[in-house]
Amino acid sequence: MEAKDTVMSPEMKVDILKDCRHRGETMLPKLIINLTEAQAEISFKAGIKEMVKWGSEPCVGHKRGIFKHQCHLCWQAKLKEWGLDAKKEGEE
Repeated sequence: MEAKDTVMSPEMKVDILKDCRHRGETMLPKLIINLTEAQAEISFKAGIKEMVKWGSEPCVGHKRGIFKHQCHLCWQAKLKEWGLDAKKEGEE
């Protein structure tokens, strides 16, 4: 998955703008809310898709016969890749 797969297309932005105009919404804040909500949904779904794909792959380096989501070492490596491995709750 690439970054472009997580971003709203220009066509989608135009459709949202048209929908707002069709409903008589002329306020910029409402348009911004609609755009950001649509973008958040795209990014969220892309993240889930990536995670499911990763977790469904077989663990090849640690334990045979299990999937990556079942392997503690694979999971720790994924957290490290995401920059979440050494953080404690409340740290940024």
